[in-house]
Amino acid sequence: MEELPINPLLPLGGIALILALVWLTGGRRQARLEDAAAVRGLLAQPETGFHAAEIGLSHDGTGAIAADAAGHLALVLPVGARLAARLLKPADIVAQRLDNLEAGMARLELTTKGPAALRLALLLPEMEARRWQERLT
Repeated sequence: MEELPINPLLPLGGIALILALVWLTGGRRQARLEDAAAVRGLLAQPETGFHAAEIGLSHDGTGAIAADAAGHLALVLPVGARLAARLLKPADIVAQRLDNLEAGMARLELTTKGPAALRLALLLPEMEARRWQERLT
Protein backbone atom coordinates (compact mmCIF):
# COMPACT_ATOMS: atom_id res chain seq x y z
CA MET A 1 0.00 0.00 0.00
CA GLU A 2 1.39 3.36 -0.99
CA GLU A 3 1.31 6.29 1.46
CA LEU A 4 0.07 9.62 0.25
CA PRO A 5 2.48 12.47 0.90
CA ILE A 6 1.12 15.06 3.33
CA ASN A 7 1.76 18.66 2.55
CA PRO A 8 3.12 20.25 5.79
CA LEU A 9 1.33 23.51 4.94
CA LEU A 10 -2.09 21.88 5.18
CA PRO A 11 -2.21 21.63 9.03
CA LEU A 12 -0.73 25.13 9.37
CA GLY A 13 -3.35 26.51 6.99
CA GLY A 14 -6.09 24.85 9.04
CA ILE A 15 -4.81 26.36 12.27
CA ALA A 16 -4.58 29.80 10.65
CA LEU A 17 -8.16 29.44 9.41
CA ILE A 18 -9.43 28.53 12.89
CA LEU A 19 -7.63 31.49 14.47
CA ALA A 20 -9.02 33.85 11.84
CA LEU A 21 -12.57 32.60 12.47
CA VAL A 22 -12.19 33.04 16.24
CA TRP A 23 -10.91 36.58 15.74
CA LEU A 24 -13.70 37.47 13.30
CA THR A 25 -16.41 36.17 15.63
CA GLY A 26 -15.26 38.31 18.53
CA GLY A 27 -12.63 36.13 20.14
CA ARG A 28 -10.48 39.19 20.79
CA ARG A 29 -13.27 41.03 22.55
CA GLN A 30 -12.35 42.68 25.85
CA ALA A 31 -14.91 43.24 28.57
CA ARG A 32 -15.36 46.79 29.83
CA LEU A 33 -16.62 48.02 33.16
CA GLU A 34 -19.49 50.42 32.56
CA ASP A 35 -20.24 51.66 36.06
CA ALA A 36 -19.80 51.08 39.78
CA ALA A 37 -22.95 48.94 39.91
CA ALA A 38 -21.29 46.34 37.66
CA VAL A 39 -18.28 46.27 39.99
CA ARG A 40 -20.49 45.94 43.08
CA GLY A 41 -22.49 43.14 41.48
CA LEU A 42 -19.43 41.14 40.50
CA LEU A 43 -17.80 41.53 43.92
CA ALA A 44 -21.00 40.58 45.76
CA GLN A 45 -21.20 37.18 44.03
CA PRO A 46 -21.29 34.24 46.48
CA GLU A 47 -17.77 33.18 45.45
CA THR A 48 -16.25 36.44 46.71
CA GLY A 49 -18.85 37.80 49.12
CA PHE A 50 -17.20 41.22 49.06
CA HIS A 51 -19.46 44.19 49.82
CA ALA A 52 -17.82 47.29 48.37
CA ALA A 53 -18.20 50.49 50.36
CA GLU A 54 -15.99 52.53 47.99
CA ILE A 55 -15.07 51.96 44.34
CA GLY A 56 -12.45 53.54 42.14
CA LEU A 57 -13.47 52.86 38.53
CA SER A 58 -10.90 53.49 35.83
CA HIS A 59 -12.14 56.08 33.33
CA ASP A 60 -11.31 53.78 30.40
CA GLY A 61 -13.33 50.87 31.87
CA THR A 62 -10.32 48.56 32.08
CA GLY A 63 -10.38 47.96 35.81
CA ALA A 64 -11.52 48.98 39.26
CA ILE A 65 -10.34 48.89 42.83
CA ALA A 66 -12.75 48.57 45.75
CA ALA A 67 -12.67 48.68 49.53
CA ASP A 68 -15.20 47.25 51.97
CA ALA A 69 -16.21 48.81 55.29
CA ALA A 70 -13.36 46.99 57.10
CA GLY A 71 -10.75 48.32 54.66
CA HIS A 72 -10.16 45.09 52.74
CA LEU A 73 -9.35 45.64 49.07
CA ALA A 74 -10.35 43.94 45.83
CA LEU A 75 -9.59 44.41 42.14
CA VAL A 76 -11.94 43.93 39.20
CA LEU A 77 -10.46 43.56 35.75
CA PRO A 78 -11.38 42.23 32.33
CA VAL A 79 -9.98 38.84 31.36
CA GLY A 80 -10.84 38.47 27.71
CA ALA A 81 -14.59 38.82 27.25
CA ARG A 82 -15.32 38.29 30.96
CA LEU A 83 -14.76 40.22 34.17
CA ALA A 84 -12.78 38.77 37.06
CA ALA A 85 -12.52 39.79 40.71
CA ARG A 86 -9.53 39.31 42.95
CA LEU A 87 -9.53 39.88 46.69
CA LEU A 88 -6.25 41.37 47.89
CA LYS A 89 -4.27 40.38 50.96
CA PRO A 90 -2.03 43.03 52.55
CA ALA A 91 1.18 41.71 50.92
CA ASP A 92 -0.30 41.03 47.44
CA ILE A 93 0.71 44.40 45.98
CA VAL A 94 4.44 44.20 45.22
CA ALA A 95 4.75 47.40 43.17
CA GLN A 96 2.75 50.54 42.61
CA ARG A 97 3.38 53.68 40.67
CA LEU A 98 1.46 56.90 40.29
CA ASP A 99 1.93 58.99 37.15
CA ASN A 100 0.27 62.39 36.90
CA LEU A 101 -1.38 63.02 33.57
CA GLU A 102 -2.92 66.14 32.12
CA ALA A 103 -6.30 67.59 33.09
CA GLY A 104 -6.10 66.45 36.72
CA MET A 105 -5.96 62.74 35.89
CA ALA A 106 -3.46 60.14 37.09
CA ARG A 107 -2.50 56.58 36.19
CA LEU A 108 -2.17 54.24 39.18
CA GLU A 109 -0.24 51.13 38.12
CA LEU A 110 -0.42 48.09 40.39
CA THR A 111 1.52 44.83 40.24
CA THR A 112 0.51 41.82 42.33
CA LYS A 113 2.44 38.69 43.22
CA GLY A 114 1.57 35.04 43.37
CA PRO A 115 0.40 32.48 40.84
CA ALA A 116 -2.22 34.93 39.56
CA ALA A 117 0.20 37.86 39.27
CA LEU A 118 -1.14 40.75 37.26
CA ARG A 119 -0.46 44.32 36.24
CA LEU A 120 -3.32 46.77 36.22
CA ALA A 121 -3.39 50.47 35.35
CA LEU A 122 -6.28 52.59 36.59
CA LEU A 123 -7.04 56.04 35.13
CA LEU A 124 -8.47 58.05 37.99
CA PRO A 125 -8.76 61.68 39.04
CA GLU A 126 -5.45 62.62 40.65
CA MET A 127 -6.77 63.09 44.20
CA GLU A 128 -8.67 59.81 44.09
CA ALA A 129 -5.59 57.98 42.76
CA ARG A 130 -3.52 59.41 45.64
CA ARG A 131 -6.09 58.21 48.21
CA TRP A 132 -6.01 54.68 46.79
CA GLN A 133 -2.21 54.72 46.71
CA GLU A 134 -2.14 55.66 50.40
CA ARG A 135 -4.43 52.73 51.21
CA LEU A 136 -2.10 50.34 49.40
CA THR A 137 0.99 51.26 51.44
